[in-house]
Amino acid sequence: MQDLFILNLQEDKILVDKEVHTEMARMRSEAQIKWSIPYFFCDGFPSVLSIIFHNVQSLHKYLKDVQSDPSVHVAHICMFVQTRIMVTESDKSYNIKGYPYLY
Repeated sequence: MQDLFILNLQEDKILVDKEVHTEMARMRSEAQIKWSIPYFFCDGFPSVLSIIFHNVQSLHKYLKDVQSDPSVHVAHICMFVQTRIMVTESDKSYNIKGYPYLY
């Protein structure tokens, strides 16, 4: 929106409805999503080989998210498929600590 100006904004008139507070409290306490299959990375199954295969687009854009994902660090094998790697990108730009970069 361009050329929109709010004159005489009265911030004390902006309120969150009581029902919103009630619903947020309910969602935080009762509406938790349960895993339908065991989450191996949290439950710790040392005898299970864990493999991550992720078809990514714009890995360079989300690399910090991938690098900080705990499931990546406990997996035995991580495969990230990027279909469009630019010629100007180096192997080092996709480094994930503890894992060699292969392509």
